[in-house]
Amino acid sequence: MKKVISGKMFNTENAEEIVRWKKLYDLQMGYLLKNESFFIATYMVATDPMTGGQISACTWGRNCPSLLPRTDIVGFATVSDALANAISSTDFERLAPSDRYVIVLAVASWRRVMDVVGYRMESTDYDPPRYRVTTFPNSEEIKEMGILSGFKGVGFSDV
Repeated sequence: MKKVISGKMFNTENAEEIVRWKKLYDLQMGYLLKNESFFIATYMVATDPMTGGQISACTWGRNCPSLLPRTDIVGFATVSDALANAISSTDFERLAPSDRYVIVLAVASWRRVMDVVGYRMESTDYDPPRYRVTTFPNSEEIKEMGILSGFKGVGFSDV
């Protein structure tokens, strides 16, 4: 099924398909956590603010080499240095709440992400599909992707 958000087309799976993919990615997570040194981005299920339906989402973090799942939308975020260091260790619980912040810089459809920064994404042989990212989009690319209509608000930052 195709939906239009901010005049851009991207694929949105029905709720049953999203739940099925979520289960597959969750199963894959256990294997990857044991066999990969990269951060394993979570396949999340979110509410589409424009339609109220379900969409899939993941987050691409600055300074955090990751394996991204294939999702409807991608959030681009920066985290505190303390949080970035804690993600790759067991120190997360010891972080002060003031050190656990995330700023969302952009939210874009998968199609838009591929158009603007697909060259930064390396496909892998994983099934379900994952993309290895080692560099973060520059400020011009972040501005070009922007924040999808309906996703501006609390927790989101204009570039």
